[in-house]
Order: sequence, then structure tokens, then C-alpha cells
Amino acid sequence: MYLQKAGEAVVPEAKSFNPEVSGVAKQELAMAIYELGQSYYHGWGVSKNKKTAIHYYKISADLGDPDSQMEVAQCYEKGDTVKRNLKTAAHYYRLAEKQGIQQFGNSWIHKSKYDSE
Repeated sequence: MYLQKAGEAVVPEAKSFNPEVSGVAKQELAMAIYELGQSYYHGWGVSKNKKTAIHYYKISADLGDPDSQMEVAQCYEKGDTVKRNLKTAAHYYRLAEKQGIQQFGNSWIHKSKYDSE
């Protein structure tokens, strides 16, 4: 219940996050939202809800958190709670890769057929 209220309070703020603000504040916000997503995904302190988890992962991924980018990519690659979309998966894998996260066997993401249109 407390996590849900915290998430409901921070999401509008995160969505309107000033793009000029960067550094530690942005990283910490993204990490907190990622951890909220993890709590929903695994049912830690809240009822397990993958749809809500992915919602928070996406917000965090768009704020630049590489772990969230990997989670979103994996969900789209596998079709876990979202419609399977390899172009979207490749997009998020590439974002995470730019930040140093590498995953063995992901060379397919660089094929032109997975470029966003």
C-alpha cells in the first residue's frame, strides 16, 4: 500500500521531469522508480503485478536507467506482459548497450530490420 502511494505520487513528477536537470538527481529518481518496478514484478511488499512493473520500468528506462532499459527490452523480446515487438526490444537493448551493459547473444539488435521507423 505504501509503495503504491509512493509510486502514484512520483510518476506524474517523473513524466514531467525537467530534461535540463541531470546528474545524481535524475539517476536517483530513475533508480527509485526501477526499484518500485522490481517490487511489483516480484511482489516485494505489494501484490505482484507485472503490468504495473513494466509501467514503472518504462518510466525509469526513459529517464536513462540501464537496468530498466534491459528489463523493458527483455519484456518486449519475450512478449512478457506486453505484445512481442523486436524493434522496441532492440531499441531498449541499444540504449542499455550505450551505457555499458552488454548481453551475450544480442548481436541481432544491430540488424537494420530492427531499426525504429
